[in-house]
Amino acid sequence: MRTSLGVALLLFSTAAVAHALYGGEEVPAGEGEAAVRFDWRSARASGSCSGSLVGTRTVLTAAHCLRSSTLGSMRVTSVRIGNPAGATRTVRVAETHVHPGFDVERPEHGNDVALLVLAEDVTDRRPLRLATANDDPSEQGTRIRIEGFGLVRRNGRTVRSRALRTASLEYLSPFHCF
Repeated sequence: MRTSLGVALLLFSTAAVAHALYGGEEVPAGEGEAAVRFDWRSARASGSCSGSLVGTRTVLTAAHCLRSSTLGSMRVTSVRIGNPAGATRTVRVAETHVHPGFDVERPEHGNDVALLVLAEDVTDRRPLRLATANDDPSEQGTRIRIEGFGLVRRNGRTVRSRALRTASLEYLSPFHCF
């Protein structure tokens, strides 16, 4: 278990601060089997976050879903795996691990990644394969699809989505920024 934690954290050690998926469109029922939604609770607040099943017992999510400078530590007891438009499965969380380089005072500095270790194997869902350095899309303009339970506008208000959403982004190499 420690080895897979180290590998995942190394692969994502330069991740930027994640923001909620805003808008997008709903994911059809037959897609999104590795999508994860979970509720968190702190002493002063509660909320929800998205993640991805990346192993039979491992969910990759954002560190800011587990630690906050204003809320402290957030507790996660279970996750719901799959697209709510289709079949989902609830699994208990056994452990949480926040990247050791995540700074709650300065989350914009990166390392905004965490792992949730599940209490049992999930074998009825295909986990997402983690990206490697060889997967870096070198061509400017490559389309990248993201999924999550972000935010939507309803009746003039921004609210959390209970539906799995998707959006398409264009890859912009950090070496081509102006």
